[in-house]
Amino acid sequence: MKYNLIIMYDLQRPNQDYHRLTDELHKLGAIKLQQSVYFLSAHQNQTEIMAKLIEWIDDDDNLIVVNAKNIEWFGIEQNAQEFLLKNWQR
Repeated sequence: MKYNLIIMYDLQRPNQDYHRLTDELHKLGAIKLQQSVYFLSAHQNQTEIMAKLIEWIDDDDNLIVVNAKNIEWFGIEQNAQEFLLKNWQR
């Protein structure tokens, strides 16, 4: 079974290095939808992905991982739209 995961983060300190987290997201196969919002189609559920990502953020940061069933979008980049159409599990 694959899960549709929406991952959102907010790193709190100015000039904080986002690369550690975004590199891990890309390694997992996630695609960027908005500034700090990614989509991931994964065999791991939201709890398992959270455990992997939380090590790349600081204690004062925010991280949300949502397991979603349905999606609608407007105005996202063409490559993100194509990725969603191909990978969203119905």
